[in-house]
Amino acid sequence: MDVLTRHLQEDVPWCMLFVDDILLVDKTREGVEGKLELWRSTLESKGFRLSRSKTEYMECNFSSNRPSEGIVTLGDQVINKSTCFRYLGSIECWPLKEKHNTKLSVAEVRMLRWMSGFTLRDRIRNEHKREKVGVAPVEDKIRESRIRWFGHIKRRPCDDPVRRVEALDLTYVKKGRGRPKKTWLENIRNDLSLLDLNENLTFNRTQWRKRIHVADPT
Repeated sequence: MDVLTRHLQEDVPWCMLFVDDILLVDKTREGVEGKLELWRSTLESKGFRLSRSKTEYMECNFSSNRPSEGIVTLGDQVINKSTCFRYLGSIECWPLKEKHNTKLSVAEVRMLRWMSGFTLRDRIRNEHKREKVGVAPVEDKIRESRIRWFGHIKRRPCDDPVRRVEALDLTYVKKGRGRPKKTWLENIRNDLSLLDLNENLTFNRTQWRKRIHVADPT
């Protein structure tokens, strides 16, 4: 797919290819429709078929000043509008809150009981169940994955797309009332403080992975 559409691809974030998804971005509806039609004709000329039923669009009205009107079409078919962003990523990128960690831990304990053959009546400590199964706490493994991904980001060149997103200025984005939502970088700062780590250590990949590694009980 990357080779077949190389002549159509634009710089990030205007065009991004994932495993089996394509993201096309434009400032206008007409621009999105033009890109959709161009990709459709190109893919079909190569023997592929763009699924109309799975194609969706989402409008990001950051300023909230422009009216949200109109539709996006592909040929004579109206494209479904999505009201929320379907995140393409993994747990390394989640801005986990304490309530999320609690829910994950509860589910983990239930799974440990099922795997180890114990019940609540046995009154066995969770540490003993983990030793029998041989797995570390899920919260610790999530933290390890999150900090490992942070290290990958820091080692990328400054002009890499992921570094540009990290440095994105969001001061112009209109914020809602109430307390700001917890961000991924807040999680990272807490992780670094908890493990007594310095960002500069990310450039020493061997030492970084050694310091953040969470060993499974044996």
